Order: sequence, then C-alpha cells, then structure tokens
Amino acid sequence: MLIGSLRLPCEVFVYEPSKLEWGGGLGPWVIRHSFEITPTGTSQCRLRHLEYATGLFGLLTIPFEKALYAYDHRWTNTIRKRFAS
Repeated sequence: MLIGSLRLPCEVFVYEPSKLEWGGGLGPWVIRHSFEITPTGTSQCRLRHLEYATGLFGLLTIPFEKALYAYDHRWTNTIRKRFAS
C-alpha cells in the first residue's frame, strides 16, 4: 500500500469463502477494504464492498472522498455488469 511516498505493508485479515478483507496501517491508524458475498436466492447474491480508514489516515482521505466514492461506484457498476444475467 502506498500513501504519497510512504510505503505501508498490506496484509490479508480475513480470507473466507464469503468474505475477503485486506489493508494496512501504521500503529493505531488503519486502512481496510473488504468484500462480503451474501446469497439472496438460488442464483443471486449481494456483494458488499466496504472501505474505511481510521485516525490520521481517515483525516488524510477527506479531501479525496468524492474521487474515492466515484472510483468505488465505477468498480461496483463494472462488477454488476459483469455478472448480470
């Protein structure tokens, strides 16, 4: 994980059939990303994508909030289109 010129280690925290969570941090400050899949029927599921940052990392992301949301929204739409039936 790279923030500016600061390289942070990235690790997987949860690796399960229905959930994947990864991220990194520096002391008490973390940045995490996750996908969670929940079946909603015989051939459908809900995909939940969550990102969050705490402490100083949370404050540093505020100026980029709209751009990050737009990026995540494009990613969501790409996934939805790819698996649409």
